[in-house]
Order: sequence, then C-alpha cells, then structure tokens
Amino acid sequence: MIRAFAGLTDEDRQNFRDGVLGVTADAIQETAARYFIPAAESAVIAVYASEDRLLQANEILSPKLVVENLI
Repeated sequence: MIRAFAGLTDEDRQNFRDGVLGVTADAIQETAARYFIPAAESAVIAVYASEDRLLQANEILSPKLVVENLI
C-alpha cells in the first residue's frame, strides 16, 4: 500500500536495488572523501567538564582545547 501511495513501481524498486548492489568500494571511498572529510575538518567538539580537568587534559593534547565557560 505504501508503494502505491509513494508511486513506486516494481521497476523503480528493482532499479534502486540494482544501484545499491552495484556500488563499488571506490565509489564509497570517493563519496566519503567528498563529504565526510571536509565535515570532520570543520567539526566542533564540546566537552563538559570542570575547568581543572580540561586544563589537565590540555597538558597532553595536541591541538589544545579551547576552554570557554558556559555560564
């Protein structure tokens, strides 16, 4: 019933399936490099901890954490 509502035919479903099964490892790596690597490079990570613990972690981390108060 959902297929009929969405307008998907058996041919549409088979084409999608063939496309998924036809994906190569190279295509996955290329897609990951295009989308995930740039996203990871601009990602922000937030850590909630006491200032003392963050400063202690900064002694061994590279690059250093930027410590900002939330309040």
